[in-house]
Amino acid sequence: LLVRSGGSPAGVLEVDEKTRQEALVEALCEILFRNAGDNKKAIVLIPSSASAVPLNASQLRCLQPAHFSSYEQLQFHLNQRPYRDFFFNPSGCGVPLLLYSLV
Repeated sequence: LLVRSGGSPAGVLEVDEKTRQEALVEALCEILFRNAGDNKKAIVLIPSSASAVPLNASQLRCLQPAHFSSYEQLQFHLNQRPYRDFFFNPSGCGVPLLLYSLV
């Protein structure tokens, strides 16, 4: 995000929503594919429906694994629904999903 804002720390606060989402997708891909997946794969756990948000341990059974075999494939899908809704909506469950996907 710092690079995209022209290198200015103050500019980070002034980037638009599209730029923020692109930076977040890149960060998620780095974590899930390159770090956790050893540059070979990524598995993202997402709820089986939009209403099944896993906020406690008893709701974990609603999670379905989505397998990705390339960085570009993961990047493309994170920009699409339902991934975009789960990870980027303020009322979404992006942080728990990221943590569940890393385990």
